[in-house]
Amino acid sequence: MDAFTTPSNWQKVRLGDICEIVKGQQINKISLNNTDKYPVINGGIDFLGYTNKFNVSKNTIAISEGGTCGYVRFMTSDFWSGGHNYSLQKISNKVNNLCLYHILKSYEKDIMKLGVGSGLKNIQLKALKDFEILLPPLNEQIAIANILSGLDNEITSLKNKKRQFENIKKALNHDLMSAKIRVLKK
Repeated sequence: MDAFTTPSNWQKVRLGDICEIVKGQQINKISLNNTDKYPVINGGIDFLGYTNKFNVSKNTIAISEGGTCGYVRFMTSDFWSGGHNYSLQKISNKVNNLCLYHILKSYEKDIMKLGVGSGLKNIQLKALKDFEILLPPLNEQIAIANILSGLDNEITSLKNKKRQFENIKKALNHDLMSAKIRVLKK
């Protein structure tokens, strides 16, 4: 947005001024598995594994510090925040958590550009604290969050339906190619 399109009641704010940005803690890979309850997120997009303990509560925004630095996600379950991950905590009461997630997701490419280093890039805490976003008034934040979250739910539903159809096709393909199901009558 620019000065011509930004509503006058939207404020430019530093991320560090509206929340506490907390770096996660390393976890021993030996304690990871695929059966425990709590996902472990670190510097990548995928979960590192699962563990039996968590260090961040659900409904929290997480941003990768290393690896795929700048990747923004909203965690709907308690989780372990690894040493290459930031979580946004103690969010101001003037900010809707879900709207903040959608705002940050829209800035994700810019957040990724904060990465520094010659090998694996990482995002320094100061750079993330100083990152500026445009923030609408709280009532507008709530309306935006409701609209975008509704679309997210619909997308998830469609992905699940797609997966179901892919499984049906796979099974049908097997049955047709093995002549278990015949399409022409003799």
